Amino acid sequence: FGPNTTTFVIPSEVYPTRARTTGHGISAASGKIGAAITTYLFPVLLSAIGLKNILFMLAIVSVIGAIVTIFTLPETKNRSLEEISNEELITVQADQRT
Repeated sequence: FGPNTTTFVIPSEVYPTRARTTGHGISAASGKIGAAITTYLFPVLLSAIGLKNILFMLAIVSVIGAIVTIFTLPETKNRSLEEISNEELITVQADQRT
């Protein structure tokens, strides 16, 4: 549960096979950028709006993130990654030489 599911597990399931590594990288980078921005903004926000309001704001952002995750990302329901991506599978038959 939590951010690791959204940034590491779900991207490997929802992006099409051709763009999976790129999508996974973008998802991981987005999480790290958000953490870096929050680290630098926290002291500024603390002095401007106070700890109580910062925690309230973070709670709202967390709820919005949960809602977006639950209602916009598809449920995989034990399907294979190939089936989820809706891409045509290409099978190559090995040359059978005797």
